[in-house]
Amino acid sequence: LHTLWQQFRHAVWDQSLLGTALLFAEKEYFDDEQEAKQARKKVQEATKKRKGNNLPVSLSKCHCAEKSLSNSQATDSPLLQTANSGMGDESDEDATADAGLQVLKDLVKDAGEMQKSNGKRQKPSLNPLMDHLINAEKCAGLMCHRKVFDVSFNNDAANSDHLDCNTERPSGCDRCCLAKPTICYDIHNPNHFTQYTSHIEKIATMLPCSHIAKYNKTKNDFALQDALDEWREQKTVEVYGWHHLNDLGHTIVMPNAMLDCIVNCAHHHKIQHVVDLKKKTTWTDVGNFGEEVIALIKKYIPLPHSALFTATPLRHISTPITTPQPPTPVPAAVERQRNRCSACGLEEHNACNHVCDRHPSCSRPNKENISSTR
Repeated sequence: LHTLWQQFRHAVWDQSLLGTALLFAEKEYFDDEQEAKQARKKVQEATKKRKGNNLPVSLSKCHCAEKSLSNSQATDSPLLQTANSGMGDESDEDATADAGLQVLKDLVKDAGEMQKSNGKRQKPSLNPLMDHLINAEKCAGLMCHRKVFDVSFNNDAANSDHLDCNTERPSGCDRCCLAKPTICYDIHNPNHFTQYTSHIEKIATMLPCSHIAKYNKTKNDFALQDALDEWREQKTVEVYGWHHLNDLGHTIVMPNAMLDCIVNCAHHHKIQHVVDLKKKTTWTDVGNFGEEVIALIKKYIPLPHSALFTATPLRHISTPITTPQPPTPVPAAVERQRNRCSACGLEEHNACNHVCDRHPSCSRPNKENISSTR
């Protein structure tokens, strides 16, 4: 907190001027974010316990939300209680303010004492004084960021000696006099800080890139890679100058990993428009140089001819009318050659067959009951 105040005082040195300091903090350190996180956690735990019960989902969610809010309010420490404006008497408000300041003073005393270490690594936590500074609007008894600095530096006990420094002037010394600022903090003067508010739009989630299978680079792929190398060197010189090309290289226009991704996607014909280039590479300069890269891709790796034929309608060709011709006669089957006996000259058998009259078995004169002539 001391270092932060020293940095704030460097905003302006001239007392006639008014300086403005801005403190940025992560959202996890704000009380409303912590309460919302605790409420979501309670709802999740209650949803897990509700499994197996017959309670309606809508009623159970409302019940869990009310229960989580009540528990979060009950378990909050008295250091970070929310100030309820417009409730109670003035005496109650004064008592609450005194109690809040007393709690802050106790924190300042405890901060001076060193905590005992047990030898284990402790999780880093936010300083209680810094916590009160961030959530001063919601802390009871504060409602001002300046009170945190006043209590931390014990400004109430400090006496100004600007009257003793310069006795000739009734107002005393101008340099020693502590001038009160006309504008305090955003809690009391919110209109003065409206110019510093900004709305950051949530970036839409990009679709996941498609998987590129392994392949062997062709001469067209190498030609496209060389052309992109020469192109980004020229763009680096045109946009940033020769000195940046010599010192940082041509990767300030397009990194090497992005160039390889473009070549891989162009090999599979997945980049044909600027929208495809932005989807596949998430290149920040796609709006400035996207058209030039698409022109190089179409020059060295054009679409295949089959894709062009399918997109272009074919020309209609009329078929000529032909007169029918008579069928050609089929040649008759060749007649099979029959066997002819060499002994008797008859067909359908040979000389070795017993059917032949001149077979040796048919001309035996010594056999009985067989005549020599027929």
